[in-house]
Amino acid sequence: NAVFSSGYISRNPNGDFKAHHYDMNLVYIDGLLRHLQWTGDTAYARASWPLLQRHLDWEKRNFDMDGDGLYDSYAAIWASDALQYSGGGVAHSSAYNYWANLMAAKIAKILKQDGRIYEQEAAKILKAMNEKLWLSKKGWYAEFKDLLGNQLLHEAAALWTVYHSVDSEVPDPFQAYQSSKFIDNQIPHIPVRAKQLENGLFTVSTSNWMPYIWSLNVVAMAEVLHTALAQWQTGEKENAFQLWKSALIESMYLGNSAGNLVQVSFYDAIRGETYRDFADPVAMTARSLVEGLYGITPKALDHQLLIRPGFPKQW
Repeated sequence: NAVFSSGYISRNPNGDFKAHHYDMNLVYIDGLLRHLQWTGDTAYARASWPLLQRHLDWEKRNFDMDGDGLYDSYAAIWASDALQYSGGGVAHSSAYNYWANLMAAKIAKILKQDGRIYEQEAAKILKAMNEKLWLSKKGWYAEFKDLLGNQLLHEAAALWTVYHSVDSEVPDPFQAYQSSKFIDNQIPHIPVRAKQLENGLFTVSTSNWMPYIWSLNVVAMAEVLHTALAQWQTGEKENAFQLWKSALIESMYLGNSAGNLVQVSFYDAIRGETYRDFADPVAMTARSLVEGLYGITPKALDHQLLIRPGFPKQW
């Protein structure tokens, strides 16, 4: 199978290479690149350069086989279990690859390598996303475009389509603002209620898709927090803070275990509250706190430190 070839990153450590149906590449590489932006560690960037090259070649070879600049996705994000696109051009995986190629071009210049292929691929992905997936009359990126048949656009986007596009710096500022409004207007909002609790707290489901299927339209804390981060990134401070605060109160204070960061919320229709201190919400609590609420966004490879506090007006 072509997926289990040069560039594939195994989930097993210490050379215990075993094929697995989850695709660990996209998220790992994204984390690696953000680590480099936090640290500016060019020595580690140089050591990681062959890995990054193999990964980008692997992505292109396996997930953009028709060369149109839109990437398929299979089992690559949290919603992987029931999420499949049958070879289509997918917004969230294309956004991941856009930013990875953009960063590879930047790192290539620092390392005095030829990064033109990555500059060209980033430009191609951006053009494809805006020409083929952006719904100009509605103001958000479609979830994906079919590979076969009439190549239909699936317009009902999920949270990951919005926040990955924003987080990967795909939309321009106005597109990002419009995408944020998609969350306000198209994604179900669920009130968070308890005795003596202030009004106005709420959480959101990951999509408006029906019927309920595990991983596709759940209420998952990490997804909610990444959405809050995206709203901070688009300048929607009040909405971002209210959603973020609601998620923390609902999990850490109202849940079955004090201080817990749940995987799935009490408000999930089928599963209810599940798991203790799950890695995904732990990571997104930290990242949304630092990069969202406090607005600290290092770009060390560019010799920049951006500070854009996301404090609510009442503060």
